[in-house]
Amino acid sequence: MDYYLVSQLTREQAAALSAFVESSAHCHLHQHPDWVGVSGKTLPRQYLYFWGQEGDVIKVSALIRHMRLPGVEWSLDSVERGPVCDDAALLIEATQRLGTLLRARGSGSLTVNPFWTQPEAAGIETGLARLGFQVVERDSSPHHHSLVIDLRQREEEIFASFRKSTRQALRRSEQMGVVVTPAQDEDDAEAFWQLYQHSARLKGLEPMERGFALRLWRRFGADPRYGRLFLARHQGELISADLVLRHGHRVEETYGPSRTDILPDVPKNHLCVWEAIRWARSSGCGVFDLGGYAADAPPGSPLASVNEFKLGFSKTIIRLVREHRLIMRPAIHYFLTLLHRLRREWSQRIRA
Repeated sequence: MDYYLVSQLTREQAAALSAFVESSAHCHLHQHPDWVGVSGKTLPRQYLYFWGQEGDVIKVSALIRHMRLPGVEWSLDSVERGPVCDDAALLIEATQRLGTLLRARGSGSLTVNPFWTQPEAAGIETGLARLGFQVVERDSSPHHHSLVIDLRQREEEIFASFRKSTRQALRRSEQMGVVVTPAQDEDDAEAFWQLYQHSARLKGLEPMERGFALRLWRRFGADPRYGRLFLARHQGELISADLVLRHGHRVEETYGPSRTDILPDVPKNHLCVWEAIRWARSSGCGVFDLGGYAADAPPGSPLASVNEFKLGFSKTIIRLVREHRLIMRPAIHYFLTLLHRLRREWSQRIRA
């Protein structure tokens, strides 16, 4: 196996990595080379590209967020929902090689969370632990539990599997005139962003950068091969939205804002989610992922309410590989972590 770590791709390399990620059973669009453009972090070496290949065949890849201290080579490195690989043993071997290559470049730590589910997830976590990785416990970690729907069933069977109250809410939405349509243009994407901002303010969540929302729509949301944005309106007024992304055979809910401050008798999100499920099934996908499940949510908390909504669609809970981190140079890791935290807090105060 030949391994490569570069800061810039040729057109041919980008095409080959894109094709590999899109065809993998464990792909995630956060690992797609085009995610760099979506993220907006396009300055030189803000991302690195890693892959391993036998002959001309790519077997493993990673898109690495490379957070450097200006003027020096120290960095914090992370691979969100990756590395991408369809062989568990090779995944561990490649992750070890990636750590070695990054350490030689001055990395303080490497954080990974490959997009694998149970039962293989436990074996991968054991392999990472043998390399010295430890589980990361932080609020901003990607979720490691979710609820899924098997799309290989007939549509009628899927609908019948929903909780009775969810089926009633879907029928009531239609009776009350809620209409769901896929987004058609950037005006719809702009409306989605404004809805998200409004919803985030009501719930005390982080706002979404407008540029990020539009880039996400242009690259992935507007192309049915990668995702879909659904908008629900009541008498012409936008009341909810559902942006789903397609990771190979799996469609995952990504953002689902709604107007919880108006029309209390009208179910807001149910019909959007149902239309997304129907679209995913008709597109040939095998799994619909409801985008996370907070297994430890305190009773009565906002997260518990979100759990209850999702449980109306599925009770099938899966566990994914948790976020793991290998600290290679403790002093550099903790120093850069502190700097990034202070910069983030300063940015939040400026926005406020």
